[in-house]
Amino acid sequence: MMFPGYYAGTTTLEGTAAIILGGLLVGLAVGILEELGWTGFALPRLRRRYGILLTGLIMALLWGTWHYPMFADSTDPSGAIPNAVIVAVFLFAWLPPFRVLMVWVYDRTGSLPLAMLMHAPLSAGAFINSFMASGTATGMAVLMPALLWGAAFWTIVAVVFLVKARRLRDANP
Repeated sequence: MMFPGYYAGTTTLEGTAAIILGGLLVGLAVGILEELGWTGFALPRLRRRYGILLTGLIMALLWGTWHYPMFADSTDPSGAIPNAVIVAVFLFAWLPPFRVLMVWVYDRTGSLPLAMLMHAPLSAGAFINSFMASGTATGMAVLMPALLWGAAFWTIVAVVFLVKARRLRDANP
């Protein structure tokens, strides 16, 4: 078995390669299609009224709501953590800071294709994980990946905005 604990369909190199290739294609397609609306349409309209952080947070709330059906059935097999907590963590621990970063990158580059490429790994990862995850994690182990990604993304957001604030302060003595 190539990956212990993973579904039987992914125990061969060919099966794993097919899932990964499928994930990459799905990720690219979803990234392109979703970002046409999120970044191509909604973001410029929100940026006319709000700053990067508030635009990112508004879009993150909408983005989380949009993705709710994808996470609505997420559960802890042991039952130790309520479904509502799992769904809230999956939707709001890492989606908001990632969207803020996407808004910042778009604001700096004006590149819709770059936003599409930023989105693609999230969709690819979700697709691949849905086939390859063992489903054996219980309790806090269910939440830890989302919480760790959230902590990492919020740290990046904080660093970006601290550096930006410092540059503004240094430019205007």
